[in-house]
Amino acid sequence: MSDEIQVRVVNVELLRAGPAHNQLLSPLTQYLGICDDAEAGVVTQPYEHMVFLERMKAMRYEDGNDEAAKRSALREVGVDVARVLGSVPQLPGALSTDAGGPDTLVHLRLVLTPSELATLPFELAKVPVSPIACTETWLSLQARTPVVLTRRTRNVSANGVRWPLRPRILFIAASPDEVPFDEHRRELLNALQPFRMLGPDEQPVLSNDGRREQYGQLLTILKDARFEDVVAECAAHRYTHVHLLAHGVRDPNSLHASYGLELGGQAVSAERLASAFAGLTNSGIQRPSVVTLATCDSGNQQDAVLVPGGSIAHVLHQAGIALVLASQVPLSKEGSVLVVRELYRGLLWAENPWVLMHRLRTALHGLLGDSSHDWASLVVYEALPRDLADQLEEARYLQAKAANNVAFERIDQAAESSGRFDDEMQALEETLRRLPTAGRFAMEGLGLRASSLKRLAQAEFRIAQQPGCLDRVRRALSSARYLHQALHYYEQAVTGFLVDDGKPVQRVASLHWVLVQQLCLSAVLGKCVPEGTRETALMSARAYVEHSSPEEQAWAHGSLAELALLAIEHLSMGQGHEGEFARVRAEAMQHVRELIRLARRLDNPFLIESNLRQFRRYVDWWGTTLLENVVISLDLDDRGTCHGDDAALWQKTESAWARNGMVGVARQLADMLDERGAADRTAKAASARYPATTPATASDAAIPAQAATGASGTTVAAATPPVIAMLAALPQRAPANTPPAADAGAQSFLRVDMLPAEHGDCLWLEFGRDSLTARVLVDGGTPEAFDRVLRPRFEILPEQQRHLELLILTHIDADHVGGGIPLLKAAKELGLSAGDVWFNGWKHIKSFGFLGAKQGEIFSELLEQLGWTWNGWQDGKAIVLPADGGLPSVTLPSGLVLTLLSPSANKLKALALKWKKDINALGLEPGQGDAFLGRTTVSASEDLDELLKTPFRTDTAPNNGSSITVLAEYGGKSILLGADCHAPLLVASLKTLLQQRRLKKLPLSAFKVPHHGSRNNLDETVMGLIECRNYLISTSGKLFKHPDREAIARIIHFGGPSPTLWFNYRSDVNEVWAKPELQAKYNYRAMYPPEGQEGLLVTL
Repeated sequence: MSDEIQVRVVNVELLRAGPAHNQLLSPLTQYLGICDDAEAGVVTQPYEHMVFLERMKAMRYEDGNDEAAKRSALREVGVDVARVLGSVPQLPGALSTDAGGPDTLVHLRLVLTPSELATLPFELAKVPVSPIACTETWLSLQARTPVVLTRRTRNVSANGVRWPLRPRILFIAASPDEVPFDEHRRELLNALQPFRMLGPDEQPVLSNDGRREQYGQLLTILKDARFEDVVAECAAHRYTHVHLLAHGVRDPNSLHASYGLELGGQAVSAERLASAFAGLTNSGIQRPSVVTLATCDSGNQQDAVLVPGGSIAHVLHQAGIALVLASQVPLSKEGSVLVVRELYRGLLWAENPWVLMHRLRTALHGLLGDSSHDWASLVVYEALPRDLADQLEEARYLQAKAANNVAFERIDQAAESSGRFDDEMQALEETLRRLPTAGRFAMEGLGLRASSLKRLAQAEFRIAQQPGCLDRVRRALSSARYLHQALHYYEQAVTGFLVDDGKPVQRVASLHWVLVQQLCLSAVLGKCVPEGTRETALMSARAYVEHSSPEEQAWAHGSLAELALLAIEHLSMGQGHEGEFARVRAEAMQHVRELIRLARRLDNPFLIESNLRQFRRYVDWWGTTLLENVVISLDLDDRGTCHGDDAALWQKTESAWARNGMVGVARQLADMLDERGAADRTAKAASARYPATTPATASDAAIPAQAATGASGTTVAAATPPVIAMLAALPQRAPANTPPAADAGAQSFLRVDMLPAEHGDCLWLEFGRDSLTARVLVDGGTPEAFDRVLRPRFEILPEQQRHLELLILTHIDADHVGGGIPLLKAAKELGLSAGDVWFNGWKHIKSFGFLGAKQGEIFSELLEQLGWTWNGWQDGKAIVLPADGGLPSVTLPSGLVLTLLSPSANKLKALALKWKKDINALGLEPGQGDAFLGRTTVSASEDLDELLKTPFRTDTAPNNGSSITVLAEYGGKSILLGADCHAPLLVASLKTLLQQRRLKKLPLSAFKVPHHGSRNNLDETVMGLIECRNYLISTSGKLFKHPDREAIARIIHFGGPSPTLWFNYRSDVNEVWAKPELQAKYNYRAMYPPEGQEGLLVTL
């Protein structure tokens, strides 16, 4: 719940003496106005009743209404109603929020007992300031402090109201020729699409001469409905939502011809409609939770002034319907269609109704133009409980789970065709995005994500096995990658079970289940598990065997059977192996028998179906040679690349799990479950879908042959499988002190995009081979850079590609880390993930005595809240050079090699001791490191000889000295990413690297010049240690007028023959280097973005 906007309820009640009806509007009538716990005050309104009725004609779409006059009349009404609200003591202040506080939506709940006051269009009000003043902003549309206004009657209680967990909709429509039936029907079906199962939900069952359409348990449509049809339908079925599309008419049978609606040629009063919707059955009171009325004047209260009663919406609300949406005056056709689309798409995903209502009004206002006032016509009656947020949380989880099941049903069917499979992926990604990542159902969300990715991996594998599949290597590789991602989520779920973070958690899943899944996938992918994982799973499952619920006992037996199966992999191959194998197999079979017994007792076939599918996976998928070959040929990470060729992956041999007997035992367990009568549909889904790599024989279930033992005592397999030879043929990792070799067998690429981050750094690195692309982001630029540059960059990527192998925030300057703060805030919204984040935050620096700069503290807090791996390369410790003077290096899963060149422990210590003191003393903000050097002048010289005479004064700013500086190498290409590092440390590290590699100069494809080309960070010594032709300068020149001409002069003079300068901006500071005469004289090139553009992509 923490990532949702806060909702603050403001209750306002207006009262007067006497009955609710039988009183006309008059400026002389005094009302009592009460806002929450504030003192009561006297409130009046400005209208005589007849004058008000004339004013309200402006809100009706009638011929002859002058647009200008109408807008003027609407404004006057809005001002008058705002002054009424402004007269309620304390209300204007209650409608505002603190500018520095969290985002808050104000839910203004009006309780209007006098019927004449209920006729006032409070939804049209301007923002009230006082009894005599208001702003020109519409209260219901303002964005600064969003307000959603609802109505409630005093005699309707919210106690016991439950938000529907499984929506079922009844759509009642009058004659289709008279209303926009087709449009409303289409929007309802579109809103339901994510939840429509194949089969009964897909095609309607027609009855009642075609006037009734039934879409499974989701939607029933009564077309050209008669009132008796509505009565019969509501009595026969329980609906959670009712949508009514009809014309509003006056009921001639009522005493005062009040508003009703027309169905089947007859007028139906509000009271009769309420009786049809809410009735008593043997199971209790049956009424919908939500009713939406696309009916003219369904919220019009004018007839209730003189006689008891109210509008259709008012009467339905009084009948106990928790949420009613209607219109005070007729809606336009376009407006009614938009209401259905926006409202039901949100309601079916259990979005917060108050956020949804505000979004609906703003959509009506923004999309329909100034000539429409549909946004003001909407009126909402509600009586929803205080724990609505908790109920919605559960409903969101269940709806996401239901949509996930539907998506996989479609994925499974589409797996027969790779083209259709890819088309269905988008719906699946939407359901995965909606699974909870926080709150009470976070553990279930993680488990479902993992389970979904596991099923997705199986579908990809199935496609790869199909004859004629043109991209089976990619499909098989994707299968393994999805398994890696699934394992990651199972591991997170295990952590969530074991670590109590103090937040409420609703745990439907069990610890033994997620632990067994972690053990299973770790075994499949050849990964180690933390010590004690198996023992913890056994302890949890055995405890659940004693659970009071037979269903929980059954699930525990399934886990214990699978744990016994997995134990086969670790059995010793020495003396006594046969007996131990037989014992483990018997144990697994006994647990399956108990599972079947309990499932039959409970009449719950899903218990059998689920476990059947799991054991079939061992036989048809995890125990196959293909998957084993893919896993071995894959760098052990979900971002890895496949080094095996098509022929090698499909070599026919026996897998390790087939040899040790696991596949045979899994087949026996699956046959036990299938033999006991699992549902036909499940049996078909779980049957062997893939061609067997070897013929099934009786030996599959037999005790595996004992391996031979070589003379040296090592275990030697009877026949070395081809995967061993494949493994030996893989490219070997280069030692840390040698550059990685280029891969001549594939087209590798390395691109550096210097994003336009004003005076800051924001480098987007893309690299890979052929069509496989990995990404690293170095720094986030200024705070403004995220929305302007980074957010669009992520949004154009497909959601499954929004992954960074690594995010480096080089140091705490605002022009480097500033954009990282909004990036982390939007990470969940955008679906971003990162393999690791390198950033020396306050928890790393504090060991040196530093408490943390503002940007660093904010970024650190957000990073910890997000839960991303932080400095995982160093086990969570600081990214810093070791004390022994070595240069540590790491190879990312995709093959990018990074060698650390800065910072040193001394640089972090300097930051710890001086940063906060110096910053405060100078009155500076982080990022103004040049002030430490007294930067007051900028050279205007174009003479290189003169510029080279400027003495070098090294940067001493502690923040710059703490920069993370790396050498990045990939596919024979390399780039030195200088951050804002100090030159002396860079020189020392380069010398160490040259000594390790036995080189005189370090060959580079490109050098990202330190500190945006500051004269204090680049000297002749640095330039003398590298051999480079391309120099990248990232800055707009604002604030500090970088790059310095002295630094550019050093690059041109000492940077080798014909160096190229790459600028990501053309600015007043750097455009001097574009002069042709200077380029000819000093033999260099200067590259800039195309005219009118910012940012520059450099392909190495």
